[in-house]
Amino acid sequence: MKRIGIIAIFLFLVIFSFIINNPLGNLDELWNYSFSNNIADGLVPYKDFNLVQTPFLFMVTSVFLKFIFNGLIVTRILGAILATAILIMVYIVLNKLINNKVLNLFITLIFCICFIPFFTLNYNFLVLLFALIILNYELKSKDEKLLNLNIKKDFLVGILAGLAILTKQSTGLLIAVAYVGYKWLAIRNKEDLITAFKISLSRGFGVLTPIIIFFIYLLVTNSFNDFLSFCLFGVSEFSNSISYMTLIENSQYDTSIKILAVMVPIVIIYAIIYLIKSYKFDTLQSKNILKLFIFGLASFVVVYPISDPIHFLIGSVILIILSIYMAKLDFPIKKKENSKIITKITKVLVYISEIILIIFVVTLIVVAGYNYYKYITNNEKNHNLNHYNGIIVNTNLAKFIEDLNEYIESEKANGNTVYIVNADACAYNIPGDRYNKYFDLLLKGNLGKDGEENVIKMIQTLPPTSSFLVLKEQYGLNWQTPMEVINYIKENYNKVDSIYVFDIYR
Repeated sequence: MKRIGIIAIFLFLVIFSFIINNPLGNLDELWNYSFSNNIADGLVPYKDFNLVQTPFLFMVTSVFLKFIFNGLIVTRILGAILATAILIMVYIVLNKLINNKVLNLFITLIFCICFIPFFTLNYNFLVLLFALIILNYELKSKDEKLLNLNIKKDFLVGILAGLAILTKQSTGLLIAVAYVGYKWLAIRNKEDLITAFKISLSRGFGVLTPIIIFFIYLLVTNSFNDFLSFCLFGVSEFSNSISYMTLIENSQYDTSIKILAVMVPIVIIYAIIYLIKSYKFDTLQSKNILKLFIFGLASFVVVYPISDPIHFLIGSVILIILSIYMAKLDFPIKKKENSKIITKITKVLVYISEIILIIFVVTLIVVAGYNYYKYITNNEKNHNLNHYNGIIVNTNLAKFIEDLNEYIESEKANGNTVYIVNADACAYNIPGDRYNKYFDLLLKGNLGKDGEENVIKMIQTLPPTSSFLVLKEQYGLNWQTPMEVINYIKENYNKVDSIYVFDIYR
């Protein structure tokens, strides 16, 4: 445990040195902070603000914002903690599969480097953490049967699977289904069937426990219908997607992404063939491959429908571990008794790998130290934007946000309400402690049942003192922008002025 603690501290300091230097601008980060901030302010998910994911992550984060400090810096610290927890679980899982701590730490650091550009407080990362914890629970002692009943532990781990559903309903549901039902693949007789049923029952009750509590919350807050509108019916209107082939064909993506995008489907096919041949699951290797494959496949669903590098990497973690494990099985390094040459070669390889690992660690320490120095000496974190304390904000952007909020507040003083009709509206509204339902997350598939039509009906009910800031035509809109809403405003309201990149319609 002492080793794990040292590794965790090291990983956190390295990861946070990168996260803290990220300038303001990541919309996913801002939307996630906005959701948490809304809950901290007493707003009810779905009823008071549009949200298409289940809200567990945002509810947990809201506690920190409410009782510690309400700023984006808090979510960045939590994001670094989450990232560290994921990597520690990767290391622990690898240790259960491969008896080489040096190699496992090296692989963990490779994962760290690959993910560093993407690490943030994100529900997909939290679901991945749950999947890794559940997988680690499944990778038990070497002699244990696949069909082994442990009601208490199965129930408690089932609660984690339920929380995965409450973090993101789609991926979480598949992970929960995998956890509850995958052992049915080991049924060979009537006794196995009874045992598998008991296992699924105890695990299923664990999964249902947090879900039942959540549905009671929806009923008490009178937000059940809104939940259905956004999380079920509204998602069906999500029409934007990025093809998996883009990962291979896009010239802007790293070569490593392209290689992994080709490798992962091959690993899936290879694992299927292996499992068909080893259908009895009577060896430790076949049990481990089954578990890695089932949970890897459940996690991989996050790649659909948006197959960009971040979704792909998150979805591929367990499958990459599977590929490493199968490679180790196919190409084992065996020591022959009385073979001095093999012994010497093994010692040399271990010595070299330890030197490489030390160089790797020292390099990361130096880079992290430089990152912290760069952050400390960066004056762009010294601004007066509320909730963005300690966050690096480009000087021009900070001036833009300040001027925009001054304009909105002056209009409010004159009895006028200003709505920013753009995907990044929350970036400007957060410092002004404002939130406008629909407008602060104006994206296709995020607008509930009837989507754009519903937003247009809402606009029609607004008083004539309302005005709308619409991005000027020379600037590019977000790819998920609901154009029907933009066109409705342009066709039914008059352009009266402009401010920075926005045209003002009233």
